[in-house]
Amino acid sequence: MPGAVGDVAGLREAWGAVERWLAVHAPRTREAVARPGGEAAVAEVEAAVGAALPEDVAEWYRLAGGVRFEVFHLAGQLIPPWYDPYPVDEAVDMWRMRQEVLADFVPAEDQEQLEGFLRDISALPAGTPGPEHDLPVWIPAWWPFAGDGGGGGLLIDLRAGPGRGSVLSFDRESNPRGPLWPSLTALWSDVAHRLPTPNGAVPDPVAEVWNPSSE
Repeated sequence: MPGAVGDVAGLREAWGAVERWLAVHAPRTREAVARPGGEAAVAEVEAAVGAALPEDVAEWYRLAGGVRFEVFHLAGQLIPPWYDPYPVDEAVDMWRMRQEVLADFVPAEDQEQLEGFLRDISALPAGTPGPEHDLPVWIPAWWPFAGDGGGGGLLIDLRAGPGRGSVLSFDRESNPRGPLWPSLTALWSDVAHRLPTPNGAVPDPVAEVWNPSSE
């Protein structure tokens, strides 16, 4: 099924379409995509989370290296409405930081309670949104895939269950919501689908960048 978790062929087709379109219509956006890290990038992510990645996620890291953001050198965004994939090293830093900030915020006498709370969230099926009315938390099975430049972004849910590999959104003030896409293949297929449509990608002919529509 196109867009299913682990659909490597679908991932290659969708990302290939995005790359080819950007090369012609938004070269600055294409140039901002870092070179792929190959198997080393996949190994780095899997070592961090302590688990194998869904095949389509692993394949994307073999094909692309995320977007390097430079101040005053904006290159548009790849994922609607305003997200860019993290390079692997930045994703690792974000993954660690989110967990460290939470641990530092909670008083020492409440750490055991926090750990139990996080275990309970980790045991929920993949694709389950985070708690609605609690302190923003982060569990190791949430892998930050893309950012919005303001502390929020998209994560890939690596918990067990049929929804493993689904994509949720997160920000600094609330827990993850979604899922927005059932897989990374579905995300890039959605992006590729927007490229030629009137309400989709509209490249800036002067800046040579692309900002996708969320419609």
